[in-house]
Amino acid sequence: MNKPVETLTREGVDAFRRGDFMVARGAFAAAVAARPNAQLWMYLAQACGKTGDSAGQREALDRLLAAEPRNLHGLIARADLASAEGDDRAAVAFYNMALTVAGQVDTLPPGSEAGLRRAEAAISASATRFEDHLLGSLAAAGIDATAINPRFAEALDISAGRREVFLQEPSSFFYPGLPHRQFYDRDMFDWVAVMEAAAPAMRAEAEAVLASGIGLAPYAEQDSNRPRKTNSLIGNPDWSAAFLWKYGDLVPENAARCPATMAAL
Repeated sequence: MNKPVETLTREGVDAFRRGDFMVARGAFAAAVAARPNAQLWMYLAQACGKTGDSAGQREALDRLLAAEPRNLHGLIARADLASAEGDDRAAVAFYNMALTVAGQVDTLPPGSEAGLRRAEAAISASATRFEDHLLGSLAAAGIDATAINPRFAEALDISAGRREVFLQEPSSFFYPGLPHRQFYDRDMFDWVAVMEAAAPAMRAEAEAVLASGIGLAPYAEQDSNRPRKTNSLIGNPDWSAAFLWKYGDLVPENAARCPATMAAL
């Protein structure tokens, strides 16, 4: 008579705990054959790992992830196996997916924290190895990659995770064709030096306005002719402005108090 799945599972767990991994593997294999589910595939994968059967471990984890692609423990275990087998690219792919899944859940599964820290460390180490390999290959060809041009050096920093990618993301008006640059070279604008020279006077005027509190109003205001928004900054005096122009029109009383700023602008 075939044993119930619950009995096989209990026998497998007991055998695993006492270190009899071959018996545990047999019990889990029989249980998962009778009633496939993610937990039994994980048990079987762990038992296969303990007996040195990496092929069986990989198959069990692949079957688990085929049923539950976002199973966090399964993703981490699959990444760990790929790392142990020296398949760096596969390991990083599974670790990345594990981190993505972890970032999208409200509560992490118990016992997953250590695996996630391992994932972060492995991804960082892989990026370093890739960069070292790339720079070494270029150096062997007589090329100093960082001296080619600043854009390529920036690309290397982005690839290594040392720099973010900044894209044009305006909230109200998208202007096509603008370069995606975090900062522009000051030499591109002949008015920079003029503005910098005026900065002390502009600062003094701003500080005087702030000290007086006159002419300040919340920067974001609710338009009675528009649907009400829930943003906490709307009507908030802690985020105020002294408008020199508002909706394209000069605000004379504020402009008169900031002559250096108006002249510079």
